[in-house]
Amino acid sequence: MRLNLLKTVPVGTIALVLSIGLHGLLLGLPLPERDVVSEQTEPEASESLEPIAIRAAVLPVAAPKPTISPTPQSAPKATPKPAPQAVAPQFPAGVIVRPVPQAAPVPAIVPSPSPVPSPAATPIVVSPSPTPSPTPSPELSPSPTPSPDAFTANFPHFENAQAGCFGLETCRQIEGEVSFREVGRTMMAQLEAKGYTVRLRDDLADDTGRKVYEVSKDDETQYLSVLSGLDLGRTVYVLAAEPMTIEDLQTGNVGGAPEG
Repeated sequence: MRLNLLKTVPVGTIALVLSIGLHGLLLGLPLPERDVVSEQTEPEASESLEPIAIRAAVLPVAAPKPTISPTPQSAPKATPKPAPQAVAPQFPAGVIVRPVPQAAPVPAIVPSPSPVPSPAATPIVVSPSPTPSPTPSPELSPSPTPSPDAFTANFPHFENAQAGCFGLETCRQIEGEVSFREVGRTMMAQLEAKGYTVRLRDDLADDTGRKVYEVSKDDETQYLSVLSGLDLGRTVYVLAAEPMTIEDLQTGNVGGAPEG
């Protein structure tokens, strides 16, 4: 009869009831030694089946319910294993381990900054220094040609008298038998005609054949000496600043004789 009752119960219901019962037993069991637990649980399990089956027989027949698959237990999370630590290699004693040289790091090439063009410098205009004008050298004015002495410029001379006796320009000689007295008188008249002041110096006359005339013009005074040179066959006269004699002319002792 039990078997007939069980046949009327759907298989899904039986499986559900069995699953619930087994889980309840497993959760309610203590944790003694493995052998003892197994021996005690076996008769209890067999005994508990009857009341469950009996109570199940009383249940009314119901429409089959959809099979509920048991909720799968979540798999235990795997504990991550610690990462293996690097173990330094063991070398036998006496072996010298040379460290492997590490490659020197390549220095980073820093690009050189582009040169910033400097602003164009303002050109400084340098004004050229004025070229010094050459100092004109003073022109050498030519020495003025000595003009004839105003005193002798219009000085009259005896006719046919020749200049240059005794090396003097103011000494003139007259060739021929002409007395010194005649020459003196003629020269005195000509000088007065030219504006000269003439005065015979008797105090300077002598018997050696000499006549001295003091001739003045424009506050200047000269002496006209008329000399007899009978031994030479001539008469000479000379105009000088001092009275002269034949000896003075012969020795060159002529002082202050004007040129011309």
